[in-house]
Amino acid sequence: MCIRDRRIILACNRITEVGLGEFLGQVCDDLELKYLDLSNNLINDNALADFIKYILRNNNCTIEHLKLTGNKFSLQGIKTLYKAQRITKKAIKNVRSMVLELGMIPFSAPNTREIFKEPYDNIEIVRRPLNGCGELKPMPTRREWQHAISVIEAKIQTLMATYDEDLDTGPNIEDVKEILMEVEECPFEFPKVKLEQIYGFIEKALQQAVQHEDLYCLEVLFDCAKVVGMNNVLGVEEQMARLKRRCQEVVSNLVSVLNMGVSYTHLT
Repeated sequence: MCIRDRRIILACNRITEVGLGEFLGQVCDDLELKYLDLSNNLINDNALADFIKYILRNNNCTIEHLKLTGNKFSLQGIKTLYKAQRITKKAIKNVRSMVLELGMIPFSAPNTREIFKEPYDNIEIVRRPLNGCGELKPMPTRREWQHAISVIEAKIQTLMATYDEDLDTGPNIEDVKEILMEVEECPFEFPKVKLEQIYGFIEKALQQAVQHEDLYCLEVLFDCAKVVGMNNVLGVEEQMARLKRRCQEVVSNLVSVLNMGVSYTHLT
């Protein structure tokens, strides 16, 4: 857990809904918290009531940014939280300006009306690059670009055919990175929806790499995450920074031991 500047970051920690209500009650009432990141965990719809009770309808809650992307919420669960925030905004001042991140939902007129209660024509659609930053590429309107998408999509499906989250099997991360580098080099904006399978694989692989303190895998997976626009790996990056410092200390100690051995041999 990272607590800094009234921020708590618990991303990629395999947190479930068990005991979550007690935790939210304590941090929301006892800490003047501004930022809470619970992204990329295993929280599902069973925790909806806890988030509504302790955050969205809590007069004492000071959270300004709540990040829940990459969890196990259903589409209906995401809609429920968005609607709860919209309804609560009218009654509780604290929630009025809160940034609530829950992840992607299919963009359609029914979903828009259900969540925001706004006319479809009044919704402004803003495009952004696949990686979330940099220059926005053109839409894939050309026939040759659409063919290129089909080719890459077929490669992704072949590669991800071996992925089974329950059996803990999947493709080599180097092969995943190779395909994503091909996506990044496209002269058009590649549809993010075509990368959903890879997105889920990267989230799972990041969690495993952190648990095993696998520095090489983390480096490769961070490169992959940047391509698909995963900007919610701050908690993992901080753990990786600590792991790097530990590795540097080990290397430094080994060098010192080797130097002592060389000096002893020279003296004898």
